[in-house]
Amino acid sequence: MSSNARRTLFLLAGVGKDEPRIVRFCAACAPALRVVLIDYGDWPDWTAGFVLDAIVRRITSAIETQAPDGPIFLGGYSLGAEIAYAVALALTAGGRRIGFLGILDADISRGAPPPQPGALQRLLTAIGRGETAERIASYASQPLASPARLPLAARICRMRLPGDFAFHLHRHIRRHVLTRLVSAWWAEQPSPLPRLAMAAAVFRSTEHRADIPEDLGWRPICPNLAAVAVDGGHNTMLDPPNLEPLSTRFTTLVLAA
Repeated sequence: MSSNARRTLFLLAGVGKDEPRIVRFCAACAPALRVVLIDYGDWPDWTAGFVLDAIVRRITSAIETQAPDGPIFLGGYSLGAEIAYAVALALTAGGRRIGFLGILDADISRGAPPPQPGALQRLLTAIGRGETAERIASYASQPLASPARLPLAARICRMRLPGDFAFHLHRHIRRHVLTRLVSAWWAEQPSPLPRLAMAAAVFRSTEHRADIPEDLGWRPICPNLAAVAVDGGHNTMLDPPNLEPLSTRFTTLVLAA
């Protein structure tokens, strides 16, 4: 990213397979923005207290080290946008001003998805069919990601396992653990939720169902919100040819804040 960027924005990614897309998005926003991807750490470090607050403290400390004064500009993709809201509340409580919050396709209107039943049966079926290591790891990760089984999960991920199974298992457990931490944090928040008065924008992929609100549930907590439709689905909105208009509109709104 260019050292001559006009404004720094701290971006919190999701926890799916979006890493290459997020890197391309950061590059597409340069040089007008210097986008800093936030490191969450890894799931074995999160499980000591099993609360999102520990991750939020890590993030706010990293942001304040790089932005010791002035307003802070935040963005988040998918689950990362929900974490960005928690980070914005923490920074505001500490006396910092949030200049902008950019929300990339994070739907909070329906709450957390319920856990899928039958993970063990799907795992056994996948093994019997000889499916890919990633598919088998995705089924194995759900029962292993419960708080009681995480010590066992950590031991399994350190074992010498065939192929890239351990890599995929670790990544899927990370997704389940962070999703559970975020869901628990939202459930503990007061009603109505704390509001943030800074400029905000939600970038909604056009492939959402018609009954999903255009603001994806964010306007009650971000009243100064712009809703922007983006061609593509949850992942493909970050792919060409959708990436260029998305990054242009995103950059324009950040610089205007």
